[in-house]
Amino acid sequence: MRNLKKLLALLLAVCMCLALLSACGGNKSGNDTSADGNGDADQSDVSSDQNDTSANTGNDTVVVAADMGLEGKFSPFFGLSSADINITDLTQLYVMTTDRVSNPVMNGIAGETRSYNGTDYTYYNGGDIAVTENDDGTVYYDITMRDDIVFSDGEPATIDDLIFAIYVY
Repeated sequence: MRNLKKLLALLLAVCMCLALLSACGGNKSGNDTSADGNGDADQSDVSSDQNDTSANTGNDTVVVAADMGLEGKFSPFFGLSSADINITDLTQLYVMTTDRVSNPVMNGIAGETRSYNGTDYTYYNGGDIAVTENDDGTVYYDITMRDDIVFSDGEPATIDDLIFAIYVY
């Protein structure tokens, strides 16, 4: 029985390696995407334009695998499925985060070093937060964002963008 498990594990590893190698095949050249070569494509044929990565520099594409269904709502405001939210989390920079025991990191620009199980960890995020509790019970949150944060198009992110996000939430 033990040898059977080892054989099965080896067989699965070989199958995974073959699957990875089969993905390394190049695209066929030319614009003809049909199986018969005369320009009449079957419904099951896939256009070579969808698989063409010649314009991709490798620095502008993220490929993510999900074990659950994706709804395609990759927005921190409107994503509902856990898979969509997990992907959205990869594209967002948070002004406030937490450490390993869920304590807020208040000085994320310079970083805060905290000990956990005898190991020091330094936490960084997109901003610093100062909390002021007033005598009348009101609380002020002073947020300072890093000044080097930009959107994917190169446009600088400002505190107005953060205020907009707070209003949408």
